[in-house]
Amino acid sequence: MRKTVFLALFLAGMNCVAVAQTTGELMNQFIQNIRSAGSVETLFLWNNRVPGKMILQGEMFYIEMDEYQIYCNGTTKWFYNQGTDETTQTPHDASSANILDNPASFFSRLNTDYYQPGTPGKKRLPSGEETWELTLIPNSVKAPFTYLVLSLSVTDLTPLYIRYSDTGGSEYSITLKSFTKTQARPRSFFERKGQ
Repeated sequence: MRKTVFLALFLAGMNCVAVAQTTGELMNQFIQNIRSAGSVETLFLWNNRVPGKMILQGEMFYIEMDEYQIYCNGTTKWFYNQGTDETTQTPHDASSANILDNPASFFSRLNTDYYQPGTPGKKRLPSGEETWELTLIPNSVKAPFTYLVLSLSVTDLTPLYIRYSDTGGSEYSITLKSFTKTQARPRSFFERKGQ
């Protein structure tokens, strides 16, 4: 009888281990979801003060914050200031991992540039929604951030919140109000017209 009870408990324990999620597995699934989308469109609130919009498609993106619009076609970046009606054009730095400078690189490098300790934390929001909270630690002292916390919906791995600190000690937060997969747009959408 004891052997049967022990075997049942052992098998139940093995089943729990098999379905347990690691931070690395969640990150891989999350990044794959972004890569498999034609494009991703999100509305966000930066540092609880500045609303914004981002459209991300591969290495191309569009960001709208305050009176600024940033267009990037993967090789060239345009900064448009609506207040002064001025556009500045620069080469795109594809190696930057800063989320506002290069969101494509930021998201794609989460599972390579950061250490993901074991099991993620699960939290319940006041709304009742369950989230995974992933704390990521940089693999290198040369990383742009000293830590990064990513909150994902348990149901579909939609990002809800990002909190990070730069090497100067400044902390930032991004609350994602929406995160929607959309159809791919033409490259011309990510280029500033009428300069």
